[in-house]
Amino acid sequence: MKFSTFLFMVASAGCFNPDLSTADLLCDGVSRFCPDGYSCAEGHCREGQSESGDMVSVSNDGPLPIDMSIAKTGCSDGKGTDLSTGASVSAFACLGTFEASADPSKSAVRLCAPGYKVCVQSTGINQTQCGSLFAFYLADVSARAMLPSAFGCGSARSGETPGFAGCGAGAGSVVIAACGGFGRAVFAVGGNGLSVSPPFGPIDTTAQNTSSTVGVICCK
Repeated sequence: MKFSTFLFMVASAGCFNPDLSTADLLCDGVSRFCPDGYSCAEGHCREGQSESGDMVSVSNDGPLPIDMSIAKTGCSDGKGTDLSTGASVSAFACLGTFEASADPSKSAVRLCAPGYKVCVQSTGINQTQCGSLFAFYLADVSARAMLPSAFGCGSARSGETPGFAGCGAGAGSVVIAACGGFGRAVFAVGGNGLSVSPPFGPIDTTAQNTSSTVGVICCK
């Protein structure tokens, strides 16, 4: 059979429209995706998907699992840890380095997804969960210290060491009297990667982080 004849026969047969209802389609949400109307659940494409992308109920057995490949995050890199305690505030722990800059592509807010900003208070944040994380996550809440053991809230004054309050277990954080509702802080002392310049706040334009164990808490 000539190739041109074969093409004519295929064209005459109409558009290719396979029946997917009996097919077992594999997926991982990264390199293998599901067709429209299906969503990835436990490595297989399952029929039923809402406009938001979340799985919806398609049988009497209850709703299918949410497709985690499309889960939303408040971190610009698509990673991070969800610290939200409810629906009123969306909060994520986002790890990464940043500069003190008015350019949002360089400053602390660069770690946050569009629509998110570095948190300015602890409301809606699960600090117990955050405290179990290895790194430390800064909020845009200035703290000050008269080292080694006197700590306060607000911008550092003459002779004091600047820092920021937040939550987490790493980066040499210390217990402070609650600032913005946060009970721990990291100060700009040798070796922890954090440096803060006058006027010691806000975090975007005055703080720089070079440590892989420091990040920010992003809220919306």
